Amino acid sequence: MCRCTLVQSHAAHKSLKEGESLYMPRPPATGAVVVPNGVLVHMVWQDASRVWLTELSGMVTGTITVDQALANTLFSAAKTSFTSSGAQAEFATTVSFTGIRVKDVRTANLAEHESNGAAIAGTGVGTVASLNDALVVTKRTAQSGKAFRGRMYFGGLAVGALDTPTHWDPAKGQNLVNWCTSLLASWNTSGLQAAVLGKHLMAGTDHAGNPLPERAARAIPITEFDIANSRKDSQRRRLGR
Repeated sequence: MCRCTLVQSHAAHKSLKEGESLYMPRPPATGAVVVPNGVLVHMVWQDASRVWLTELSGMVTGTITVDQALANTLFSAAKTSFTSSGAQAEFATTVSFTGIRVKDVRTANLAEHESNGAAIAGTGVGTVASLNDALVVTKRTAQSGKAFRGRMYFGGLAVGALDTPTHWDPAKGQNLVNWCTSLLASWNTSGLQAAVLGKHLMAGTDHAGNPLPERAARAIPITEFDIANSRKDSQRRRLGR
């Protein structure tokens, strides 16, 4: 079996042993993140001890200004569908959806704006699951492959959303999928399309030593959401590590 030596872009060149290959993944370009037509969008969550984010970004499809007014509009629509989709009933009562943050990345170093509307708490059954436990909703585009999809990590769910100690109830997860799907329509009325954003990557090599070309920053429209599997995923940084 071929062993691979991981070589970071800043590391000194290492002598390779027989059978090893040189692997240098494409590093992000340095400097401010700029994505053509890109807008960073984060959902903001909070409990009694901390704040965390879920990323659902977008691309501009019309003429819009990325400011607090846009954040307020997106948050208001998201709260309405948070309830109607059934997603609210999957989050613990001690967890609140407190806002949406938007940042225009079509140009470097622009300010981030956060909505200022009232928060909405979950109505789920039971106590909150550990904050490092997340249900992952997959963001799909019209193309296949890891480079053409994304993931949304939802923490703060109630234990009533669990099916087993290792998996979420698929029916409960579908309520979150329904919520994300409803956001596609509401965003379109604001001149924004939910999208998977990709940073500008420099050239590198794959595990087989084949060259990987430089990749320009890009925004790819999301066409649908689903749950690839219902197991509990983990994000330890939610615990403050």
